[in-house]
Amino acid sequence: MYLQHWGLRNRPFDPSADARFFYPADSQQAALLKLRYVVENRQGLAVIVGESGLGKSYALAYLLRQLPERFEPRLQIAFPKLSLEGFLSYLSAELTGEEGAASLPAAAALRRLEVTLREGAQAGRHCVVVVDDAHLLIDSPVLTGLRLLTNLTHEGLPMITFLLAAQPDFLPALQRWNDLNDRVAARCLLKRFDLAQTTSYIRHRIVAAGGEPELFTATAVATIHEHAQGIPRRINRLGDLALLIGYAEEHQQIDAEQIEAVVDEMILA
Repeated sequence: MYLQHWGLRNRPFDPSADARFFYPADSQQAALLKLRYVVENRQGLAVIVGESGLGKSYALAYLLRQLPERFEPRLQIAFPKLSLEGFLSYLSAELTGEEGAASLPAAAALRRLEVTLREGAQAGRHCVVVVDDAHLLIDSPVLTGLRLLTNLTHEGLPMITFLLAAQPDFLPALQRWNDLNDRVAARCLLKRFDLAQTTSYIRHRIVAAGGEPELFTATAVATIHEHAQGIPRRINRLGDLALLIGYAEEHQQIDAEQIEAVVDEMILA
């Protein structure tokens, strides 16, 4: 709606935006480096944690897109809270691509999955599975299933790498699962942006969308940072609504006034 007014090709704060919009802040960059190391060295398990809205799933989706072709098949599981049998059946269906695999009992699904992984490993491929909201699995036998799946090896290395995205309380809770905890090859923590990172983040996304880097004034950015508290999801929401209000009111630049108007509107809503 507002793209032409602001001279944009895309919505800069769209949460589904492609890799051009990814902003590698320090903690994101460090996490991606560790996770890529885990995957490329065919280790079984890594964990990335952070508060809700810090971009764990977005960072992992970015990582999957950047991996070389030999890391196949790739899967991102958005709803992991299943029974162990349901999880294995779903995993088998998605990774094998075979019709009817989702209805197989756990033992048959596991056998079919192992065959697929071994054929891939023998052909030089390696499977990568991202599990979002892994903190929901703390009291679930699915975690035992993940540990057992890392026992499937080729040439002494796991044939599948699991990357678990979770909230921070997952790490201390994971210590109750000694066998699984011992297999975590890397632990990554995403942090909130400071003001400088919020400024760079907003400018980066505006430019990636085809706009002018000064579209948001310094006071607007500072106000966004104050209300969003350095959380990218909140920054996106405030930035997007500010562009909409600024368009409706025919402004040529976003100032703190428009940000405060958005905040007031969100509070009333």
